[in-house]
This record gives sequence, C-alpha cells and structure tokens, in this order.
Amino acid sequence: MQHARIEFPAEGAVAAFPAPATSRSLAARLAVASRPRRDFECLECGEPFQSVEAHAEFCCAAHRKAWNNRRMVRGAQLYDLWMMVRYERGLARLKGLRNLMSNLSRAYRDADRSLRNGRRSWRRCSDALGAIPMAYGSEGDGR
Repeated sequence: MQHARIEFPAEGAVAAFPAPATSRSLAARLAVASRPRRDFECLECGEPFQSVEAHAEFCCAAHRKAWNNRRMVRGAQLYDLWMMVRYERGLARLKGLRNLMSNLSRAYRDADRSLRNGRRSWRRCSDALGAIPMAYGSEGDGR
C-alpha cells in the first residue's frame, strides 16, 4: 500500500497515511497528528506514555483489554452476591454474603498489591460516578 508522506518542518516529524486519501480524510488525519501529545500513565502497567487523546488511560489495546476483562470478571462475581444482599436479605444474612463480598474485595486488593505492584484496579471516584446514569426510570438501564 502506498502512503502519503507529510512532513512537519517546525516539529521535525514525519507522518505517513495510507493513500489514496480524500482531502477530507487527509485533513482529519492531519488535525489528529498535529494535536499536542500529553503525558499519561497506563492504568494497567503503570508505564508512562504519550497520546493526543485528552483522556487516554492505556498505552496499548492489550492493556485496555486486560484491565476491562479483570474488572468484568470481578464485577460478575460481585453482582449476583450484591443482588442477593439487596433482594434476598434473609438468604444473604444466612449465608454471610456481606462478609463474603468484603473478603472478595480484600482478595482483589491483595492480588493488585502482589501482581500489579500495588496499582489499584478501580477507577477514581469522579470517573466511576460519571459513568453511571443516576436515574434510570422504570425500564432499567436498557441492557
């Protein structure tokens, strides 16, 4: 595949884009390439990286997938327990589910400390709350 080569003399950088590109797609790619790069720390590996995105969280797709898969598995384990605590209170009390949930959370944190060099595996409070619609209505969350 041929590439359109574009040099940015002021920056000393070269960008290559797949050709043929329409003027619109080329303009869009140039706009992204010309955005300032910011420094971030990967939530998964803790290594520093740079990105043009305003809220980058991961240095690569594999780390984003590993982070989300771990959260999905842990969340699935806690979901059923929490729903029983909330809606089957007698059974939850009999089985000690609140204590079990606390022990699971401690095990997750211990795993983070040993396998992830102490980096936590949950988002900051403002990010977590920002991702939750606060009023679903009677039809639920639509999933």
